[in-house]
This record gives sequence, structure tokens and C-alpha cells, in this order.
Amino acid sequence: MNNKKVLIVEDDNDVRLGYHVLLKASHYDTVLAQDGVSAVSEALNEFS
Repeated sequence: MNNKKVLIVEDDNDVRLGYHVLLKASHYDTVLAQDGVSAVSEALNEFS
């Protein structure tokens, strides 16, 4: 099954991991970033 992929951008590690756990439980693949610069890099690597 091809899961949808979600980029989670959040500077608070606990909140970021919470979103990750919730989305994984709903069968989403997640990519995590702690700030905007990391998010752009992850987006370029994962979604292009």
C-alpha cells in the first residue's frame, strides 16, 4: 500500500514526535524537520 507522506515541521521535539506517532497510527509516512531550513532540505529530498 502506498501511504501518503506528510512533512512535519515543529521546533518542539515532543510535539513533533507526538504528531509523528498520531500520523503513523493513521498509516501516514512522516518526514520530520525541526525548523524551516531543515524542512526545505527534507522537502527537496523527499518530495521531488
